[in-house]
Amino acid sequence: MSRCRASVAQPIAGLLAAARGRLGNRHADSQDSHDSGNSGAASGLEADLLLAHVLGVSRAWLFANRERAVPAGEAGQFWQLVERRAAGEPIAYLVGRREFWSLPLTVTPDVLIPRPETELLVQAALDFIPADAAWRVADLGTGSGAVALAIAIERPRCEVHATERS
Repeated sequence: MSRCRASVAQPIAGLLAAARGRLGNRHADSQDSHDSGNSGAASGLEADLLLAHVLGVSRAWLFANRERAVPAGEAGQFWQLVERRAAGEPIAYLVGRREFWSLPLTVTPDVLIPRPETELLVQAALDFIPADAAWRVADLGTGSGAVALAIAIERPRCEVHATERS
């Protein structure tokens, strides 16, 4: 299926295949792709995440309903997101959320997206803070608040303060 036919209902499988092709081209051209050379897997995951977001369903639902038609309006929304992703906009901004330390966080372009390696910082803090500690913990320049939230969840007796200048 072609992006040009977004005015017609299209099956999920066709939309995803076309989007994978479009996003695969972006990964092939990108110098800083985070998929370690696996552009097919990355573009497939991204297409799945974007369509699941537009339809308000899980990726598992997409797999189970690949022949279902996506109404033209939702197909158009999907293609808008695909093009924004192809232009380099982060998935987290497109779908408005990012998971960090198993916590679903809302993100917007006003906040930096928590990076997976920042979870190493959380782990280091948790290794340092005893499990039963009732300490005061400060997260200065907290950004999204991801580190503070993770520590607060893992060390509930601690009093966690998070500050951000922006």
